[in-house]
Amino acid sequence: MSVRFLCFAQARDAVEGPQVELEVSGAQPLGALLDRLAGDYPGLQPLLPYCAFSLNGAWCQRDAVVADGAEVAILPPVSGG
Repeated sequence: MSVRFLCFAQARDAVEGPQVELEVSGAQPLGALLDRLAGDYPGLQPLLPYCAFSLNGAWCQRDAVVADGAEVAILPPVSGG
C-alpha cells in the first residue's frame, strides 16, 4: 500500500524528482507521513512549515487522514512579479 506525493518547485528539488511513493500500513495523519518523508529527504524539512497541501485534489491541513492510494501535492510558496 502506498501514497503518492507530487512535489513542486523547491520540494521537487529536495526530493530530486516530481513525485515520491511512500509505503503506508493504513490510514495515517498527513503530518506523520510528511515527517517520514522529511526523514528520507532532509532538504524537505525546512520547507514543509511554509507549504500548502492538497489531498486528492482538495486543500488540506497536516491533520488530514491519508489512506492507501491517496495523492498528496506539496506546494511550496511562490513569488513572482
